Amino acid sequence: GNRTVAEVVAEILASKTARQTSGQLRPRSLKDFRVRTAKFITKYGDAPAKDVSGRQIKEWIQGLGVAARTNKNYLGDISEVFRYATQRRYVAVNPLNDLVADDLKEIHGNLSDQSEPNILTVEQARRLLEAALDGERHGLNLLAAVTLGLFCGIRTEELTKLDWGNVTIDATKPEKSFVTIPAGIAKKRRIRNIPIPANALEWLAQCGTQAGPITRNKYVTDFRKRFLKLQVLAGFRTKDDEGKWSSTWEGNNMRHSFGTYHFALHGDSLATARIMGHRADDSVLFDHYRALATEETAKAYFDLRPPVSKIVQLVAA
Repeated sequence: GNRTVAEVVAEILASKTARQTSGQLRPRSLKDFRVRTAKFITKYGDAPAKDVSGRQIKEWIQGLGVAARTNKNYLGDISEVFRYATQRRYVAVNPLNDLVADDLKEIHGNLSDQSEPNILTVEQARRLLEAALDGERHGLNLLAAVTLGLFCGIRTEELTKLDWGNVTIDATKPEKSFVTIPAGIAKKRRIRNIPIPANALEWLAQCGTQAGPITRNKYVTDFRKRFLKLQVLAGFRTKDDEGKWSSTWEGNNMRHSFGTYHFALHGDSLATARIMGHRADDSVLFDHYRALATEETAKAYFDLRPPVSKIVQLVAA
């Protein structure tokens, strides 16, 4: 056929938009695809899809001047465009089939050897927080742990050992509030004081109890069982028609999210490393964080606050 690249992308976008409207596709996924393919259309939009070569696609991605992880994201979206075009018979052969393993390594390196963090989107973080807030009424006792995990980057094993006595909240100077990870709790005995962001103070203020352990952990699986329930409430863990559970939750989601968004917001790898208890020269980890979030999304992340409607309901309850 003679469909141009722009026409092929338009067909896919129409389908994705319909799926997003019906709730089958996240708005963020649609936005990312639209943004990346728009850049490709700027270069090859008027060209017939059948005339674009794998070599041209490779050179275009390499010329973007972005991080390896971002290169892979672009390659994924462009691959989707040409898979669709092949299935619709707009092109006889997918031009990306011409790229060999060495071509892929030149585009994005060997990402399988890199420790790529899993992070929550801003909307996913909101869902988790609001589910934890709702859970305060039912004794779930996870709001403080979730808040400190998301906005202070504290490890799960540290959260289960923390006490409210480790949290210092200065009512007169909120910006001076911090949480202390003592040597007896900190991994590798790296004691650290972590500033508590303003939005986190608002979530902590909604906690039913501010004495004793940050979160209940009476027996070995206590925390884990309640956190699994929270995943269900927040939509990360679901059961299919056959009764089988599946989850999109990754173990270090909260901590990696903090590292990613804190680094994106402040651009200071040393400060982020110090707060998280990493080595100051842990440059590879922060190279990944740099590729995963923008300053704009980081600002939105650290501006997540308790919804007024839920605060009113909690007080009434």
